[in-house]
Amino acid sequence: MDPQPYSLQDYIEIAKRRKWWIIIPFVVCLALSFGYYKKLPKIYRTTTTILVVPPEVPVAYISPTVKSTASERLNTLRQEMLSRTRLEKVIEEFNLYPELRQKMAMEEIIEVMRKAIEIEVRRGTGPDTFAISYLGRDPRTVMMVTNRLASLFIEENLTAREKQAATTSTFLEMELSTVEAKLKNKETEIQRIKQRHMGELPEQLNANLSILKSLQDQLESINQRIKLTKEMRLMLQNQLSQLSTLPNNVVASNVGSESVEESHLDPRLTQLKEELNQLLSVYTEKHPDVAAIRNQIAKLEKDTPPQQENEIPLHGDVSESSGPDVHQSALNPFSIQLEQQLNQIDTEIAKLRAEQESLEGKIAIYRSRVENTPKREQELAGLIRDHKLLQDYYSSLRNKIFQAKMAENLERRQKGEQFKILDPAVMPEKPFKPSRKKIMFFGAFFGLVLGCGLGYMREAMDRSFHKADDVELFLELPVVAAIPRIENKGSRKRAA
Repeated sequence: MDPQPYSLQDYIEIAKRRKWWIIIPFVVCLALSFGYYKKLPKIYRTTTTILVVPPEVPVAYISPTVKSTASERLNTLRQEMLSRTRLEKVIEEFNLYPELRQKMAMEEIIEVMRKAIEIEVRRGTGPDTFAISYLGRDPRTVMMVTNRLASLFIEENLTAREKQAATTSTFLEMELSTVEAKLKNKETEIQRIKQRHMGELPEQLNANLSILKSLQDQLESINQRIKLTKEMRLMLQNQLSQLSTLPNNVVASNVGSESVEESHLDPRLTQLKEELNQLLSVYTEKHPDVAAIRNQIAKLEKDTPPQQENEIPLHGDVSESSGPDVHQSALNPFSIQLEQQLNQIDTEIAKLRAEQESLEGKIAIYRSRVENTPKREQELAGLIRDHKLLQDYYSSLRNKIFQAKMAENLERRQKGEQFKILDPAVMPEKPFKPSRKKIMFFGAFFGLVLGCGLGYMREAMDRSFHKADDVELFLELPVVAAIPRIENKGSRKRAA
């Protein structure tokens, strides 16, 4: 006959029979857990919350130099605060870990303190906050160390922000000095090129073209005057050669009548009038050449005296008996006058040629300036472009320095972003660890498991029968009747 599996009622019966095997280990383990909890050193923990306060002055008015977020700066501040120098000062200030300082090196103690410090960033819908916690055995010391760490965080943040703002201003000032020196060198180079090539600069091109055109017009006018003067000289030479070939009586007759009248007309004056007519056909009355010729005409008309009638005898007064003497007396004054006029014309031509050469030299100079202007423009283009870039960079640096100075003053007056203690650390009333509930729970659980195990073992070692099914199973005989146990006070005492 196969054994029947245990039911819930069977387990309950076994627990009742072996209750002391279960209760005693449970109580012992619970007591040992409580004793272990009492023996363990108590570690206290306190926390202070620091709030990141935004700048008092809006960013739209003064842009802060420190652009990093609070969490980014916290990583740097954490490294600063957990450095050997900072923690060693705190350990000496509060005389922390006196027992460990006698057994361990300072590096190991600092590592222990680093593990005891916790920094946590808390982000929510409002401003950023972060918490600083410290673990220690003395509640009062834990509170003071935590508040000291919070104050060090705030001081380090202010120092770091002010230092960064000052460093930024110093760097910008040094960069401004460098750019200013480069700008002056570039301006000196541009000025040197302009002085070396004065007259060939791009901004002087229009003036050079205007002067060149005026000189060319003057040269054309001089050429016209030279041409007219040469024609007048040729005419006078012809007149002089004709006088030498004429008979005496014809010469005297011409001298006494028409030639005498023509001799009163100055050939130079006629030439100037013809030249004036030619200029007026091209230019206006306000042209300088027209005005100059008019002045010469007026001067000649003023300087030429009127001729008297008795200076040269008329045709009727000259007789053939006068002979060669009379012919010479009539011819010589006119020939002399023509020769004088030829000399004047030669002088005028020499003067005009000198002016022509001077104008041609000036034209060559200004033409060379106009031709060299593109070269100078190309030389100056790169320098002017670099100068413009440096000028813009210089102006940008000045604006940045102005902003950096305001940001530096903002940090010095503590009007920028700051750390503010929101919840200071308080003295802890109960230890953070070990946890009594956890220790007692594990002790009770272990005692219960141990008691159940011992009860099960004791039940397995028991060979007595506790119910009719066990008898039938063991003897393989049917049970006719079962008599229940009748208990009284005496039997209870005996059982106990």
